[in-house]
Parts: sequence; structure tokens; C-alpha cells
Amino acid sequence: MSKILKNNTGSIVNVTDVGRSIPASGQYTIAPEEYWQWAASSDVITYIGDLTLTVNDGSFDLNISDGVDLIKGLFPRIWKFNRTTVNVPMPLADTEYSVTLPNGTRHYRLQNREIGLLKISEVENQSGVTYETLWPGCIFEEDWIGEENFKLYFQSPKSNQTVEVVYWTKV
Repeated sequence: MSKILKNNTGSIVNVTDVGRSIPASGQYTIAPEEYWQWAASSDVITYIGDLTLTVNDGSFDLNISDGVDLIKGLFPRIWKFNRTTVNVPMPLADTEYSVTLPNGTRHYRLQNREIGLLKISEVENQSGVTYETLWPGCIFEEDWIGEENFKLYFQSPKSNQTVEVVYWTKV
């Protein structure tokens, strides 16, 4: 697990009690041999608390509390996720259907419940033009979307299909 500090401002942030600067709109990856210095820093806690800096664990930007915990070495924490399943009926062949994944989605999986293939795109009106093919019996999945209300588009050349969409959001 990494410890990355992201500067949310257009100015250099000087963390005086550690002797480091984080470039404007840039980031700084804390080296493992520096962890103890950062854990003892009151300056970095202030900057995280006022959202001048955001802590990233190498995969996700963390909220203030989790970011402070990571800097202080109180991780790893067991993360819990909500799992949601949505079934999207596709009664018509060669017709684009979609599903919107909510903000905070960390992982999703698509599976066609029927025997037809599935054409998948992240761009509206492109599921029949520029797409990835999901063959019958296969699963398409992705980690960490990083976008709010991410939308997936899909269609099948066969009518009366059902797409099973399973996604996980952080509790």
C-alpha cells in the first residue's frame, strides 16, 4: 500500500516539520523510510484536514479520516463493500441499452444470462461500432472506475437477452 499526497491547490505546499514540498497541483509519494517522519507531522494532518492535501493509497483517494489513519500507520483497515446486482432486459436485437454505475463503484462485472454475444462500450451510440465482445458464458469485469455515474452501453445481435450487472461500492 502506497502513501501518496496530492496537492489540491495551485500553489506549492510546504510541509515544514517534515522538510518537504509538494508541487502545485502535483503529488508526492512518501518513501517507506520516511513514514515515521510523516506519522509525527502535525503540519500534514492540518493540510489533510483542510483538504489542501488528499491522501491516496495507490489505488483510491481516501477521505480525511482514512487518509490521516494511513499517514499515522493505522492501516490496513478491512474495507467493506456493498454488492448490487441489476438485471437489464434487452428485448430487441441490435438496440443499445445502458446501465449507470453509481459514484463510488470500485468494481463491476457483466455477464449475459442468455446464449447470445454481447457488445460492450463506454461511449453512447458506439456499442455497435466500437466495442468489446463478450462471448456467451464469459464475464467482463473492471476494477476502479474513478468516475461519477459511470455509464456502460451494450447490445446483442440476438433478441430477448438479459445482462446481469454486478457492482461493488465502498460502504
